[in-house]
Amino acid sequence: MFNDEVKQQLKDILVNMKRDVYALYFEQKEDEGTQVTKAMLEDVANIADKFKVEYYTLDSLEAKEHNIDKNGGLTLVSKDKKANGIKFYGPPAGYEINSFIHSILDLSQAHVHEIENEILERIKSINKKIDIKVFVGLQCPHCPGAVISAHTLAKLNDNIQAEMVEASIYTELSQKFAVSSVPRIIINDGIGDLLGNQPIEEFLKTIEGI
Repeated sequence: MFNDEVKQQLKDILVNMKRDVYALYFEQKEDEGTQVTKAMLEDVANIADKFKVEYYTLDSLEAKEHNIDKNGGLTLVSKDKKANGIKFYGPPAGYEINSFIHSILDLSQAHVHEIENEILERIKSINKKIDIKVFVGLQCPHCPGAVISAHTLAKLNDNIQAEMVEASIYTELSQKFAVSSVPRIIINDGIGDLLGNQPIEEFLKTIEGI
């Protein structure tokens, strides 16, 4: 999947992992997109000792526990494998390798994602169920930032689920929300709707208005 140069770059980054991170991958049928995702996961697992991959079907108890409802979905979790709302649908390849690696490092406590106390308190005070879908294209340089913001919200509040959705793979979902450009951020099935790489403050403003 990755060439030798990229593998070395990833190895240099992931050597900083402090704790094990698990990728739980869910598949009902194989297609081109799932092949790419699995190849990516296997490459990263071979590069980083603290990165583990487990495979499940969509009808498994684990899929229900982590609320994975689309073929080829994956979630990144800590060693306790507790659901945290961080999900990827479609291969986190291209520019999205950045959001993927960011979540791995974040969960492994390799770095601290610094957030102002005021923003952190607003995130933690969200007491309603929030579902965030960030539609992306793998060649979109602005998409990873939106995905990272969404996943950060999910990591910090159990009421929030956030998923990266590769728009060209999940075409029915893209059509449902009339996605014509990315990143497109759909919150609670369209009650909230943002376009572009929005900062966490804009996510919060929209969520608080729901």
